Amino acid sequence: MIKRLMPWMIMMLTSVTLITLAAFLLWHFLVDERLTGAEPSSSALMEPMSAKEISELTVEIDNYMTNLANMNYLVRLSFSFVLENKQAKEELELMLPSVKSVINRTLADTHPEDLTGSEGMDQLGKQLKDAIDQLLTKGKLREVQITERLITVQH
Repeated sequence: MIKRLMPWMIMMLTSVTLITLAAFLLWHFLVDERLTGAEPSSSALMEPMSAKEISELTVEIDNYMTNLANMNYLVRLSFSFVLENKQAKEELELMLPSVKSVINRTLADTHPEDLTGSEGMDQLGKQLKDAIDQLLTKGKLREVQITERLITVQH
């Protein structure tokens, strides 16, 4: 009798294992992202813009100069802020003193080695984008571009 039930037991065990594996994979790929709060990246959701649209929605700050966390270093940066709509651009233009304050506070905590290489520049851009986005109520920043960077040592 056990010999007759053995194939059925193996088939049932295999079925339960496959169903459990499928449930785990579904949980991992579908449900787990919602629980952790992961959102699709904002750049993936935004449609590409033409060069004219980018030009119309860009606010620039040129030759911004301040000390870094190590007071012996002076940095001069130029920024281009690309916004998602005209209302956000107008709002950012009106809030330039607050934006400069955010830049100043961010750079005051930054060391010269934090600005080396493309990773350092990307990290600074991300920090500024996150901080400035909190100031805006009529739209969001699409991108913060660092268009010029010069770090010098003061004597």
